Amino acid sequence: MRRSLLLAAVLLGSIPSLALAQGGFRWPDNPKNIKVLPDSIRGQRLGQVMRGFTGALGVRCDHCHVGQGDLNTFDFASDDKPAKQKARVMLKMLQAINGTHLAELGEKRLTVTCTTCHRGLARPVPIEDVLEAALDSAGMDAATAKYDELRKRYYGGFAYNFARGPLTGLGERMAQKQKFAEAVKFLQLEIANNGEDVRTLLALGGAQVQSGDKDGAKASFDKALAIAPDNMKPMIQQQVDRMLKP
Repeated sequence: MRRSLLLAAVLLGSIPSLALAQGGFRWPDNPKNIKVLPDSIRGQRLGQVMRGFTGALGVRCDHCHVGQGDLNTFDFASDDKPAKQKARVMLKMLQAINGTHLAELGEKRLTVTCTTCHRGLARPVPIEDVLEAALDSAGMDAATAKYDELRKRYYGGFAYNFARGPLTGLGERMAQKQKFAEAVKFLQLEIANNGEDVRTLLALGGAQVQSGDKDGAKASFDKALAIAPDNMKPMIQQQVDRMLKP
C-alpha cells in the first residue's frame, strides 16, 4: 500500500524544481520522522512527493512544516503544525482507498491522488458551500462578491465548478430554508453567468412567488415554457398554474 501511495504522489510532482536547485537546497538522503511514507524514501524521490503535495493543495512547504523562506532553515522533522498531522491521516486514507476499497469495487486502473479531491485547494470545499458560508457570515452582497472573486481567479481551472448547476442548487437550497430573497439572488446570478435554462427559470419563478413577486415569477415561468421541450410543456404548465393560482 505504501508503494501505491508513493506512486500516486510522485505522479503529481515529477517535474524537477529549478527554484530549489538554484537555492542550493537538497532533499535529505536520510530524512527524519517518516511515519506514513515508505521508510526507504530518499532525496530526489522525497522532493517529488513533497512537490506533489504542494501542487495538489496549492500551498507551500510552510503549510505543513515549520519554517519560512529559505528551505535550508526549515525544521522538516517537527510535528508542531496541525496540518502535518492532518496530512498523515489523509495519506492513510489514500492508502485505504487505493489499497483496499478500489479493489473491492473492481477498479483496477483507477488511482486516487490528493488532486482528486483538492484540485489545487488546501480545503476542497464546493463553491456553493463557500458562498453559503459567506452569506451566513456577511450577507448576500458578500456572497455575490465572493463568487465574482473566485470566478475571476479560478475560472478555466478545476478548483471550483463554475458551470451551470451549483448556483441553481444553492438557490433551491435557500428556497427549502425559506430564504426566498437569497434564493432569487443566487438563481439570478446563475442566469447572469451561465444563461437561462428550464430548471433555473422554474426555480427562480417559484422563489419569486414565495417572495411576493408574482409578476416576476410569471415572466420567469413564461421564459421556461418558451425553451422547454414540447413533451415537458404540459407538465410545466400545470405546475405553473398551481403556483400562480390566486
